Amino acid sequence: MWVGSIGCNFVKFTDVSGTSEPLSMKFGIWLYQFWATVITTEGSYIVQTCQNYPDMLDLDGSWKAARAFSVIGFVLIIMLLIIKCCVICNSESDPVSAKLDAPVYLLLSLSQGLMLLLLSSKVCKSNPLVEFGNVEWQETCSMDTGAKCTISAMVFWFVAAVTSSALQDAKRVEAEERDIENDSTTLTEPFVP
Repeated sequence: MWVGSIGCNFVKFTDVSGTSEPLSMKFGIWLYQFWATVITTEGSYIVQTCQNYPDMLDLDGSWKAARAFSVIGFVLIIMLLIIKCCVICNSESDPVSAKLDAPVYLLLSLSQGLMLLLLSSKVCKSNPLVEFGNVEWQETCSMDTGAKCTISAMVFWFVAAVTSSALQDAKRVEAEERDIENDSTTLTEPFVP
């Protein structure tokens, strides 16, 4: 989840000029890949880093939505971790927090999936930062490690929601059977005055 949200490798543009080792420019939701020249006494080096987008860059609606769902996912996971830590520290199990697991996991899955809106944003289409000398770049972006990790996280959160829901249903059925069994044993016991 964090790889897709924070890194600068959500999508990439690859050069199509037919070089032996193709170059790629990578972009994330919050950061983009940047090359800097570092000059030392031993020589100059090109260093690859992640950098914030320039303030002058205009974000479109899909990009802003992907950023919003990135923040929503981060807030939900922090809340879930705090609640789970409090429940673990409590000596008695908390059935209310267990009932909230499936909906929270489902919301996390949804927010992860909606981060993929970045694929239809200005980052992938008509990105003004895609230029590097006279290299010819592909017209639209392709998914990189961050987008693939986001898809994996979405699937895992969805599986967690389904299994949590199934567990809660099984616990509810077990409790109902226990209540019916307790009611039937109290009815069949002879009344002794």
